[in-house]
Amino acid sequence: MVWKTTLRVRYGETDAMGVAYYANYLVWFEVARNEFMRAMGMPYRQWEEEGYHLPVTEAGCRYHRPAHYDDELEIVASLIIDGVTFHFDYEVRRLPEGERLATMASLLHRDRDGAPLVGELITASGLEPAAWVATYLRAYLRPLV
Repeated sequence: MVWKTTLRVRYGETDAMGVAYYANYLVWFEVARNEFMRAMGMPYRQWEEEGYHLPVTEAGCRYHRPAHYDDELEIVASLIIDGVTFHFDYEVRRLPEGERLATMASLLHRDRDGAPLVGELITASGLEPAAWVATYLRAYLRPLV
């Protein structure tokens, strides 16, 4: 499952040379993840209001080329259910040519006891992946009290 969102590099996100500061990529990935979840019908605010959280427990970004002030960027978020964990893969592309600027994978979740998630459960459930993810997260994430 893939979601794409666009944004423009703002002046305050750059250094004196007009190059986007490296930590802003993590913020942009978070924008894409939130928009992805909203598009799936499960906005992050709703999860928080219900007492659930999806912590990013690991993140690593690979920078291929720099983004510059006023570049229009496409941020791509792909939900990966790999049979062991949920995670999002991200990519930043410069528009209009689609040049890849950065990539990242972030580990999001195992089950509430830290055990691996078995991907075959999705197929066995008969649900669409988005519906299965929502059902799984509600069933297995513990509310923070």
